[in-house]
Amino acid sequence: MARVSLVLSLLVSALWAARPDSINYVGPEEVVRFAVGSGPYEIAIEGEDTLKGPCRLIATDTRLYLLDQLNHRVLCYDTAGIFVDQFKTPCDAVDMALDSYSRLYFLDNHNQPATVVVTEKEEEISRFKVRYEEKRPVDGLVVYPGDSLVFKINQQGFYRLTIAFDSKGREARGIYCLERIRYPVTYADLRMDFDGEECSGFTLNREIGRKSSNCLSFLNDVTTVRILSWSHAETRYHETGSQVMSNSILIFAGNKGCKIIKNPPGSYYETVHWRNVSIDCQGNVYVFDLNSERKACILRWRPSP
Repeated sequence: MARVSLVLSLLVSALWAARPDSINYVGPEEVVRFAVGSGPYEIAIEGEDTLKGPCRLIATDTRLYLLDQLNHRVLCYDTAGIFVDQFKTPCDAVDMALDSYSRLYFLDNHNQPATVVVTEKEEEISRFKVRYEEKRPVDGLVVYPGDSLVFKINQQGFYRLTIAFDSKGREARGIYCLERIRYPVTYADLRMDFDGEECSGFTLNREIGRKSSNCLSFLNDVTTVRILSWSHAETRYHETGSQVMSNSILIFAGNKGCKIIKNPPGSYYETVHWRNVSIDCQGNVYVFDLNSERKACILRWRPSP
């Protein structure tokens, strides 16, 4: 009986540890506030009803990189929000990624095939073309693991590079094709796609009367705990009948369960894009946000002890 009680106790403890509230975050705190312009603490914004601005935030343990798309540059800050550097992008970039060797990858999807430019210490070291078959262009890329690129095609899933051949069947130099990544793994109400250690997309089960749109941001290792980060935009209906947009971030941390960081009332947090959610190796969550009043900032949530 004692052994049975011990087993039940361990089982209850394991189930409790997997509860979403077993991961706690404090915040948000404002790290960087932006004005409109082209200075060190400024960004370019255009549009009326739908605003367009910076399109990728990458957080490391010491640096924050923000792709200021319309100014064709990358802004660099330390984690205290102090401006460190800025440099021009080598192409008309719509996304960027950082690998484990501190190389930056820039994606230009304005033509077919798309172009990827690789830089190191702000200098271009290589570039290559990426062919795609779908009607929609390649619209995102991440690096995981190490220096392996994973590409996203809008509403078509996630892809990795594969060899391209010319019309005579010879390997085409400097040109790659894309190969779909798909392997479903189920955790609670999440359905995530993986292939080995590479990441792909996911969907959430939808409740009746609710529409959700979800995209994976990136996959990162924090010691032995694997963390997935994405933004989750939810459309719900208020009791008055009007539509209300609500944003949240959902963190999945292996056997520690998952945690939803809700939209804090009265904050900037309004129009977060999936590319603008990033987690450093300490588990700090960074978000670039731009709201309808053209106020923009980088926010941070810290994991609580």
